[in-house]
Amino acid sequence: MLLERKIVIAVGIVAMAVAGCDDETSKSSPGTGGDGGTGGSTHQPPPPPISAKANVKLKTKDRLLNDLGNALELDDDQLCNEVGLYPCGDVHSIALGGVDAYGAGVYEPLKASAVTTPIAVDRLVLSACQTRAHLDFQDLAAAAIFTGLEVTNGKLVDVQAPAVADVITSLYRRVHLRNPKASEVEHLRQLYVDVESAGSSKPAQDWAALGCYAVGTMMESVFY
Repeated sequence: MLLERKIVIAVGIVAMAVAGCDDETSKSSPGTGGDGGTGGSTHQPPPPPISAKANVKLKTKDRLLNDLGNALELDDDQLCNEVGLYPCGDVHSIALGGVDAYGAGVYEPLKASAVTTPIAVDRLVLSACQTRAHLDFQDLAAAAIFTGLEVTNGKLVDVQAPAVADVITSLYRRVHLRNPKASEVEHLRQLYVDVESAGSSKPAQDWAALGCYAVGTMMESVFY
């Protein structure tokens, strides 16, 4: 009796295994549309995983300064200095998530952003962008970012020129590591029109600095 029972169980296991093989074969056989088929696969890759919480974190001082310096090809002492003497990152360290144990008795980062945090971020990015624009417009042929632009009397000759789109693309690639959307390119073109209409004496350079600032203060730039 025991032997017969073991035989029945063994036969059942073999039957299940054979059925499983048949199912896999039918999925991948030629002409069925499976992964191994040759009759036109309809298999779609799974969608990328989506964060359950989609949390983002504000960049702290060191991360923000490092990313900004790399994107704009500026040294630490070129990024931003208060009254030309003190690095902005040190002056606004606590507001940017840093600590100051000896000077201010702050041993741990603030649990929430300070009221002055947005101002500190704006100050850093705008100063760095102004420096980059100033350096580039001294010699557009050798510029790091704003190169290839045709400028006469401080104005862009043609805001719709391909070189303008190339500059915008370079800026987005440097700061966001991606190409800009068509709408983003048009927004920055329109920004130049607005800057020139405001009566700037050097609208091309001012546009370069403000366009850089606009890209550098987007959520993608100051959060990770």
